[in-house]
Amino acid sequence: MQRQLRLGFFTTVALGLSACSEDPDGRRFLPNDVTALAGSGGVAGAGGGSSAGGGISGGSGGGAGQGPVTFPPPPCTGCIEMDVPLDPAFRDATGAQNLAAMYNFVFPATGLDMSNATVTWSISTLTPGSDLYVTPYAQNAQDLNYAGVYRPETALTAANGFNAAGSPFVDVVLDLANTAPFGAGAAGAAQDAGSDAGDAGTPAGAGSLDNGGMDKSRVWQLGIRIGAQTTLAAPTTIRLLVDKVTFTGVDGANTMLRTRDFSTGPEELVVNTYMLPPGSTGPTKY
Repeated sequence: MQRQLRLGFFTTVALGLSACSEDPDGRRFLPNDVTALAGSGGVAGAGGGSSAGGGISGGSGGGAGQGPVTFPPPPCTGCIEMDVPLDPAFRDATGAQNLAAMYNFVFPATGLDMSNATVTWSISTLTPGSDLYVTPYAQNAQDLNYAGVYRPETALTAANGFNAAGSPFVDVVLDLANTAPFGAGAAGAAQDAGSDAGDAGTPAGAGSLDNGGMDKSRVWQLGIRIGAQTTLAAPTTIRLLVDKVTFTGVDGANTMLRTRDFSTGPEELVVNTYMLPPGSTGPTKY
């Protein structure tokens, strides 16, 4: 992966990974306060298609549905960008407030074994904010009731290493290997109700996050949720950059679980169009 120095900032960008989905289900979309439902499955909803990302749209401070506004390229090469316009006034077709978009890759419906997996997303942003966050997730298919793990919710703040320069990149980890079996992590879930970002490496059942009944040996979808809390007061657009996604503890011979560095493109990462905020774009390769 090549990187370049622009405007005095050495940055890298967005990455993701995903396989094509015929009918990804909306249950992967949790309420805006993901932390409050840490470890639970998704919320029931009608499915929607997935499609590859397009160009750049939205605008810093621009509300959902106001039409595309072109951004300048991010200060990197060999990276991808996802742009998500969010407007507190926006309501989806059900009348519910929607302040998040999902980008994911989709495996066969039978799922892949990620029982001992650790998935690390290397991300940055050009639009930090105290109300903004990212959350990695993994989920079963319909025959397993779409049970899933959504963790950790990481605020895009200076305290977590994010700034408007888009550098450095911050590792956000989905630690399935240390996610407890259903029911075993109840104490950990309660402990993590305020912030579940610190339990990576914790032995299962000893403060780890309850997995909501998910079968980790049959992961169907894996991705990242980009959104805002209900405390968001004004329209904004999140510009999320992903540099790399790394898989450990998985079958190294399975190319669907290979590490992506996005030097050649989105590498199967797609946008999930279900309940997608208007104007959302990407993943876009740079």
